Amino acid sequence: MNKWLLITLGSISAITIIAQFMITNHKSAHILLIISQLPLVLTYILLLLFMVKKKRGSYILYPLQAYGRMAMSNYLGQTVVGIFILPMMIGYFSPSLIIYGLCIITWITQIIISNVWLKYIYYGPVEWVWRCFTYWRLVPLRK
Repeated sequence: MNKWLLITLGSISAITIIAQFMITNHKSAHILLIISQLPLVLTYILLLLFMVKKKRGSYILYPLQAYGRMAMSNYLGQTVVGIFILPMMIGYFSPSLIIYGLCIITWITQIIISNVWLKYIYYGPVEWVWRCFTYWRLVPLRK
């Protein structure tokens, strides 16, 4: 993998994120957000691919397995946070700070909860309901 591409895209992404915190004009910050999405997504993809190829990277990514197994529950949880909690905080802080901060806090919280949850239970709550409707019977939930 070309690590220079990762470094370049990562630098562009970091600069645009920092610039969004410094810009006070909401329209300019939103335009910068739109422009920065492609380099940021490519940085995430390259970083994940780089980490998967390394033994230490696979070890670091291990907690994300549980997060992925509960993808639908986590997605709906993020939606609830975005609909109900985010609007309450927008008036007090910079929109960029709130969006990134709340996203990171929600993500870390969900990773922790997913790992604890799946130690004792086979499926996430929404995944369990989905599975029950798919098979038209109650599927065992607890391990």
